[in-house]
Amino acid sequence: MGFFINSSINPFILKRQHLLACQAKIEAAQYECLPRASYVDCVELYPFEVDELSDMRDPINDGTKLEIQQAVAKSKTIERRYQRMILGS
Repeated sequence: MGFFINSSINPFILKRQHLLACQAKIEAAQYECLPRASYVDCVELYPFEVDELSDMRDPINDGTKLEIQQAVAKSKTIERRYQRMILGS
C-alpha cells in the first residue's frame, strides 16, 4: 500500500482544513525524480501491485519521512492499524 504524489493540491482539499493537514510537501531539489515541488496525499492509502513499485527511484529522506508521519497522524480516514504501522516505522 502507498500514497499518491501530486504536483498540486486539489481545490476540493484546499477548501477542507482537515484534508489539507494530510498533505506532506516534498521538495523537487531533494529528489531527482520530481520535476517540481509536489505533495504526498496522506488522506488515504492505496493498494499497489508489486510490479508497480519495482522502479525505486529516490528513497525518502528523514525530513520528508517526518512530514509524511505528521500528515498521517492527522488523517481521519486511514485505518488506525495502518497509522500505527506507518508512525512506528
